[in-house]
Amino acid sequence: MNKISLLILSILLQMNTSKAQYEINKVKAEVFERFIRFVSWPEAGSDTTHFEIVIYGESDLGNYLKDNYTGKTKFLKNKPVIIHSVEHISEIKSPDLLYIASSAIDELSMIKESLKDAPVLTVTDFPQACEKGIMVNLSIENKKIKIEINLEESKKVGLKVDALLLNYATLISTK
Repeated sequence: MNKISLLILSILLQMNTSKAQYEINKVKAEVFERFIRFVSWPEAGSDTTHFEIVIYGESDLGNYLKDNYTGKTKFLKNKPVIIHSVEHISEIKSPDLLYIASSAIDELSMIKESLKDAPVLTVTDFPQACEKGIMVNLSIENKKIKIEINLEESKKVGLKVDALLLNYATLISTK
């Protein structure tokens, strides 16, 4: 095989990988939006004007979510969605949902400490996240999206997860 053929093959493989990753993120984002419907936040302290999603750390899924919501009027929990990224833990106030990218896994204990007992749904897509105190983890198993839920952690902050979602999820405990 000559160098040009190898170059073309390399580009095609990268395109297929990029397209596959884009499709995975698209499906994860759909699952993300749907499971939010089955979570209830406490009324007290909840901002009634919008549903805020904060992304902490760099990830393809976080970028896809930003692209999917930025500049568009979308609703979650009957509220317009506001989505933004933060670079420092101190910038995380009290959003409805905090997506923690795998690039920020080393900062998990500091993130949890900054949230204290605020009713913030923590979501990610990295291995063993629920065992470390994340509330929802989206993983891939046998080419399917798997939802893992740490019910203990969500109850601690007053979030309620509907039984319909629990039927489809794998329940995980903090270790």
